[in-house]
Amino acid sequence: MIGISDEFEGSEFGDKRLNKRLNRISEAFVKNSEKSIPESFEGWSEVKSAYRFMSNPKITREEILRSHTGKTVERLKEHDIILAVQDTTSLDFTNHKRINGLGYLDQITGSGIIMHTTLATTEEGKPLGILSQQSWIRDFENLGKSKTRRTRETSQKESQKWITAVEETERVVPENIQVITVADRESDTSDFIFRQRPSNHGFVIRTYHDRLISGTKQRVYETLQKEDEASRITLHIENSSSRKGRNAVLSIRYGSYEVSGANHWKDHTAKVSAIIVNEVDVPELKKNEKPLKWLLLTSIPLNDIEVVLRVIDIYRTRWIIERFHYTLKSGCKVEELQLKERDRLEVAIAIYCVVSWFLLWLTCLGREVGEKRSQFFLDDSEWKILYKMANKSTKKPLPEEPPTISEIIYMLGRIGGFLGRKSDGFPGVKNIWQGLIKLLIVLEYADIFST
Repeated sequence: MIGISDEFEGSEFGDKRLNKRLNRISEAFVKNSEKSIPESFEGWSEVKSAYRFMSNPKITREEILRSHTGKTVERLKEHDIILAVQDTTSLDFTNHKRINGLGYLDQITGSGIIMHTTLATTEEGKPLGILSQQSWIRDFENLGKSKTRRTRETSQKESQKWITAVEETERVVPENIQVITVADRESDTSDFIFRQRPSNHGFVIRTYHDRLISGTKQRVYETLQKEDEASRITLHIENSSSRKGRNAVLSIRYGSYEVSGANHWKDHTAKVSAIIVNEVDVPELKKNEKPLKWLLLTSIPLNDIEVVLRVIDIYRTRWIIERFHYTLKSGCKVEELQLKERDRLEVAIAIYCVVSWFLLWLTCLGREVGEKRSQFFLDDSEWKILYKMANKSTKKPLPEEPPTISEIIYMLGRIGGFLGRKSDGFPGVKNIWQGLIKLLIVLEYADIFST
């Protein structure tokens, strides 16, 4: 079976035994992604080995992710265009009072770690891996200093994370690959919009500021609102705790402008394209829910409506990094880790980040290469065991040919609790990772009994 340990082949800890230990730990984390570290291993000696590994000064978060990022860049080379999707999340350890070295969160009574990740994806949303990741704490001594943020350099603010992530992406991605950074409203800073970019790098972001059009007193949003409607599209909105599931009718307007900077960017201008997406014919919504309303800014020239629709689709790939955070927190349960020191905690989080990507990648694999046969993913005995597990109630005979990748992912979902009714579509990430866990456990026991 393709394993998570492949992602760590390039790790350089100065001791091959540490590489082998990392492989065993990562495989245990995949197999037991919903369990605590002690529950992930057989016997106290294995648990102590894992803790010693995370306490070893040779082991750093940066080195663990460096190897995975190298593998990610290799996967990028199969594509002419990739998306670099950025987002920030808080890892909340408020209830774990014994952890040293944490900082405050958005709720100042909370404590934890802030993490900013850049996930490489295809335009269709297939996750290729982590390109960049930063983590930091908000020192309790700095509480109340937000009032001085306008007088501080960007490098002294949290908003520097967007620039650092772009710079790290530019450094690792080959020049012959087109990169489009995708981010939400918080990224809309002058340092992001007006900085010089390599010719192979662009962006699609949702705006926070209504920027001034150069040489006028008009702003982009109010100017776009006066433009004729270019098109209407229907977008399916999944039902959630905060949004009503519906087919939203969206009105689209777009244009291209030269915008002016402000403050220390006041002598700079940038050519951008803008898109307004407004929901119309709005049905009754959930409490506190508002109709969809996006103002997108992009470096991509909007030559026709087809390009406009492509840019909207590119922005919508932001969902993949939200699923990454969901997998990390709800699937791998990193906020339940109880390591005493922040450095040890960050090593464990780094491993779980790669595990979360791996689980997401598996979910998308069936959709991407669904009709390919499974030999590169499961060997002959492995797919036969999976087939028996997924069809134990019907007792179907084994097929003569190996199943396709799509069928493999579907069967993993089935044994992970996916019902598979006609209206259910494709299994989600939670069902697939739970099915994978069950398969790995059965394969382990099959190997024990065979020997």
